[in-house]
Amino acid sequence: MKNTLFSLFRSVLNVHGEKIKLEEFVMLLKSPAHAKAINHMQAELQKGNKAEFDRLKKMLPGVTPGGVFEGGRQKKHLKELSSLKVFDFDHISSDKMDAVFEKAKQVPGVVLVAVSPSGEGIKIFMRVNATLEMHDDMFRYLAAELEKTLGIEVDQSGKDINRLCYLPSPDGLFYNPDAVAVEKVPTTTEAATTTSAPRATEVVKKGVNTTT
Repeated sequence: MKNTLFSLFRSVLNVHGEKIKLEEFVMLLKSPAHAKAINHMQAELQKGNKAEFDRLKKMLPGVTPGGVFEGGRQKKHLKELSSLKVFDFDHISSDKMDAVFEKAKQVPGVVLVAVSPSGEGIKIFMRVNATLEMHDDMFRYLAAELEKTLGIEVDQSGKDINRLCYLPSPDGLFYNPDAVAVEKVPTTTEAATTTSAPRATEVVKKGVNTTT
């Protein structure tokens, strides 16, 4: 399996990114400095200091999992498409968080599941085999599948290929580097032959090249 590359930006104000491999991203999440920053942010939020939490969040590094961007973070700056799609789920109640997280880990194609910086949501990174032209359809299909599986709504703003993702919390991080890619979105004809949309397990193939 080849490395998945995307861009890392040192803060939301930084428009000049650097290439980072998926495994390097995971190492960054596990670093003591990042854990300290997340703990500080969450402590401020627990004290009811939302303004300070928001200020600190803007200082976090972020990534564009959709691919490598050069010279800016607009769609026109995309230079290399990655094989990743990210789905955000916000405002998950504490009594549901563990169950949702465990379900997310079992979804085929999921390479990483992490808690959001606030501790109140999760981010799901999925590996796909899709062209840029397939991006929107793939996002819609997988978002619908995840919503059915997890019973909560996806943040639809994540559909943008240039969406910046703040580095999530390292607490309970799930990482499966061997996750196989979701191969395709079912066609209209295929979907019409079933009584319901196919589950993600039906569109995963082993041995695919995840580099796009």
